[in-house]
Amino acid sequence: MPYIGLDLTKPPYLAYNICTKANMSQRVRLMDEQLKAIKGLSEKTRIRILALLHKASEVCVSDLVESLQENQCKVSRHLKVLQEAGLVEGSKKGRWTYYQLNQKHCYFVKMLLNAVNYIPSDLIKDDLMRLQKKLPGYVDFQSSGNDSKNTQS
Repeated sequence: MPYIGLDLTKPPYLAYNICTKANMSQRVRLMDEQLKAIKGLSEKTRIRILALLHKASEVCVSDLVESLQENQCKVSRHLKVLQEAGLVEGSKKGRWTYYQLNQKHCYFVKMLLNAVNYIPSDLIKDDLMRLQKKLPGYVDFQSSGNDSKNTQS
């Protein structure tokens, strides 16, 4: 049933419809970016990689391979997914590519990356120990946000 007396194709309704469609496309694009970031977190090895990058500022693939005890192909594939999701970024230094957490993101993605820091350290302890051996002095072993403290009464 048509609106009586309102022509939605003429100003000011036309301007409202155009703005609403533009805002909707921006929101859809933002949601797509957010979903891509969430999908990037949907695999255990990728979360382990992010946790290591949270503790060490930047790491090359070979160091991740040794720390995670996974093959190079698998680690590279997961890094590619994380890069496409906008969670990590790589920078070439000579023959090597060094990866770090992507800090140039919207608040939502920064919250996701920060949430990785709340993974209990004991779940990635072995990975961290191997990375510490490989990169002494470059790994922050401070406890993550969700570690429980042993308190005795």
